Amino acid sequence: MSLNIPIKNKPLSILVNNVLPTVLTVVVLVSLYKWWILRDTVKVADMGNVVVYADKNMRGMDSLAVVAAFGQADSMLLAKGCDLTDEVTIIIVKDRHSFRKRTAHLNSLALGVSLWPFSTIMLMPPDFKTMKQPARFIDRPAASVWAHELCHFWQRESRGWLTGLYDNWFNKWKSEGFADYVAGSSSFHVGQGKKIFIENAEEHDNLTADEGIWGNSYFYFLSRLRTEYLMNEKGLSQKEFWNVDYDEEELAVLDNEIRSALANGTFDIEQMR
Repeated sequence: MSLNIPIKNKPLSILVNNVLPTVLTVVVLVSLYKWWILRDTVKVADMGNVVVYADKNMRGMDSLAVVAAFGQADSMLLAKGCDLTDEVTIIIVKDRHSFRKRTAHLNSLALGVSLWPFSTIMLMPPDFKTMKQPARFIDRPAASVWAHELCHFWQRESRGWLTGLYDNWFNKWKSEGFADYVAGSSSFHVGQGKKIFIENAEEHDNLTADEGIWGNSYFYFLSRLRTEYLMNEKGLSQKEFWNVDYDEEELAVLDNEIRSALANGTFDIEQMR
């Protein structure tokens, strides 16, 4: 978007006619989107930098349980040295249709999604009696899911927007693996994941693809497995974890190293439950 106000000074003309209108347009669009997704919601909790909303008249809604779960999620982040200070809006939607419509994740089975440009997390509702998130392979504690999504915002805050985007696009296993490492769980059975990981070394790439039989759920488990191994067994610091890149061959070597550690018992995967 641009204007055509006659200004002789070229840098000032670019600022007034091109930069400012573009920035204003983006601000207006972001504001409109935030207004749209917050329609028909009620504030459930205000925890300083994190504010939680939920769709009106949500069945079984328990504000106290939500506050307690978010307290647990925050503790999970702090336990791993992740102190989130950015302001984040969280919206618990009533059903999958509402989740897809408001996030444009039309085919997604995700339990939550972090919308970085809008500083917003969209969440599927848990079972408010058990505070578990029903998932495809295994029900997961709601606090764990919420910690995972909050961790993505901590990654953006601590590593910066551009580096965070790079991680998400080119180091997705690190981005998702670290978030599940902080959350202390995955949407996949540990025993089943271990069996698949050990027995399918030669066809492993096919299993971690979105179109694979296990899809994203197994990919997230694998990412967490790698992260747990590097952080807990190899003793990498957070800085070392993020700064060391692995190409495909190096990842294959790492995976085989983890298989050996699992086989000889030097890496106890059961601690990941």
